[in-house]
Amino acid sequence: MLFSGIYLVTPHKMLIYERGGTDDFNDALPKREGDAEDLTLNSLKPGDVFIDVGANIGHYTILASKLVGANGKVFVVEHIPQTMEILKIKFVTERGAQCNIDRKSGVEYCRKAEN
Repeated sequence: MLFSGIYLVTPHKMLIYERGGTDDFNDALPKREGDAEDLTLNSLKPGDVFIDVGANIGHYTILASKLVGANGKVFVVEHIPQTMEILKIKFVTERGAQCNIDRKSGVEYCRKAEN
């Protein structure tokens, strides 16, 4: 897309933040990786740990967090700071969850907010 902004994809009830001139929109589309996505996500269960290396804007991060639940953990590695900030905003918006940074390892830890 050419324009930056937040887009609502109504059939999936998703908000997508697009940075102009990037492929953020494509990265957020459901089932964009077909069999690889199914294989990865079908192996997760509540309480599991998921590590998303090269997380981009968090497509797998968010899906995995739903599957591992409140007792599971999702660790995120994304080397572009601006992209990591978008991932955190998207995670909070879609999951009502928080992300914490482990400063020693540079790893982002996302979990469902405790009530």
